[in-house]
Amino acid sequence: MINTKVAKRYASAIFQIAKEKNNLDVILNDFRLIMVTIEQSRDFENLLMSPVVNYSKKVQIFNEIFANKIDAITFEFIKLLINKKRDYFISQIIEQFIVLYNKHNNLTPVEILSAIELDDDTKSKVNNKISSALNLKIIPNFRVNKNLKGGIKIQVDDWVYDASISTKLENIRESLISNSN
Repeated sequence: MINTKVAKRYASAIFQIAKEKNNLDVILNDFRLIMVTIEQSRDFENLLMSPVVNYSKKVQIFNEIFANKIDAITFEFIKLLINKKRDYFISQIIEQFIVLYNKHNNLTPVEILSAIELDDDTKSKVNNKISSALNLKIIPNFRVNKNLKGGIKIQVDDWVYDASISTKLENIRESLISNSN
């Protein structure tokens, strides 16, 4: 709970600064780059989490990795986080920034699961149907889940639309079991 509060507070601060400087998209792209780097490098993640590595060494390494790749505002913000010993929360802060960015731009992330990889035409149709049905601009995240057996499962925030064959079969099985008792 405290981690979420800390992340929200820092994300809100950098969001306001980026908004004032009309730099939201740049900061978002910087944060995405940082997240990808953290996700792809266990060593880099361990560096950020380590209380043993001092401030200047972390800043130096961060500078070496991201020199000329991120905006000065982003770099100064990261230095502030490291200085305040909040570098442990960088991933959570970035996630909260993305939430604020999406809300500001009326974007809604949508998880779309299917049993097989969907072709581009089908993805486009699904994207358009969901967008028009919910009257939202969406950010679709298409993923394959072999456990679905067929059909599709859509999640928007806490709402789930499950039209998967595995769920339909499970509902039929439960119905048969309850009717036999």
